[in-house]
Amino acid sequence: MNRNFLISVCMVFGLLIYASASLAVEIYVESSGKTDAEALGTRDKPFTSLDRAQQAVRKYAGQESVTVYLRQGVYWLGAPLTFDRRDSGTAEAPVVWRAYPGEKPIISGGKKLELVWNKTSSGRFDAEAPRGMVIDQLFVDGERMDLARWPNKKLDERGVDIGYARGLKPVEGEPVSKVTPPLRGYPAFTFDPEQFTDKKWASPHRAVIHVFQNKYWGNMQWRLRGVDYENHRINLGEGGWQVGTLWWEKRANSVAPNSKFYIENVLEELDELGEWYHDGSRLYLLPPHHVDNLNEAEIVVSNIKQLILFQGTQDKPVRHVHLKGITFKHTARTIMDEYEDRLRGDWAITRQAAVKLTGTEDCTIHDCTFTALGGNAVFISNYNRRATVSDCL
Repeated sequence: MNRNFLISVCMVFGLLIYASASLAVEIYVESSGKTDAEALGTRDKPFTSLDRAQQAVRKYAGQESVTVYLRQGVYWLGAPLTFDRRDSGTAEAPVVWRAYPGEKPIISGGKKLELVWNKTSSGRFDAEAPRGMVIDQLFVDGERMDLARWPNKKLDERGVDIGYARGLKPVEGEPVSKVTPPLRGYPAFTFDPEQFTDKKWASPHRAVIHVFQNKYWGNMQWRLRGVDYENHRINLGEGGWQVGTLWWEKRANSVAPNSKFYIENVLEELDELGEWYHDGSRLYLLPPHHVDNLNEAEIVVSNIKQLILFQGTQDKPVRHVHLKGITFKHTARTIMDEYEDRLRGDWAITRQAAVKLTGTEDCTIHDCTFTALGGNAVFISNYNRRATVSDCL
């Protein structure tokens, strides 16, 4: 074969390979706090929000390979980032949202608060919080604080919380309906006054009890309706959602004197470093010992319950979208949401998560970290095919 012909063929193939490689689109995002006014999504002029990057992705998705590089920083979300079929790639041209090599971007469901803290005579600090916020997780300089509780958290040598009380008994003759509010009475527990806190709580309706089922298969949470100190009785309000259909009518009766429990979100129990309380308008905190100046500390509270939603259907799935190397943090808690019963199930579920997949094909979550969450990390719901979660923490 003619040598010049071979050279020509190789050059043609090289040009084809170069041309196909040139179709790969790279989009850059940097959480700098600036606006997107002059951003182009390039390495030098990156977008500053995930929403803006998503708009750019949709111009190419399904036609060309797209990689969205998230640079180091925290991406604060006020609402979940939702992928639908417009965000889909193909097997030959996938869409990848990933950490820039060597960097660790964070997608956060939290909100930073700028507060003015005042020290009270009791040694606590308090500050006026934004009105209307429901706050159930608080982080100071990246460390999660504990809601004021009784008994206090106590960690063993393995770091396991052993700060629990015992001695509850369900009140007999109080059946429970799942209707909210219950039509046939509220459940209640009696407590042993010798094994209960000696403090009187001014706002027990803000408190939440965490209590194990007597076989320790799992635990349940209720909001308190009140504490009857004279009759040694804890009256329960909404909650207990975690129990499934098999045990629903008897969920309170599955608690026994051996069941471990603690009660949180009680101002009078704010007596340990690192504990906090929110009454709807003010935050109260006993800062940890390593925080020298609370007014200079970073204060983050949980804000939303879900971060990324893959929202497709069986007929119109989200395809070939991949998450790589991203950290997901600071979602709000789901324990007081109504959970969903499954057919003859022991326990119920909530279809919420930091990353939730519904109606997907060939989507992956790889090398991601899920931490400081108030609920599930990943939930794969309803129709999905070949969904992969790998090498995640």
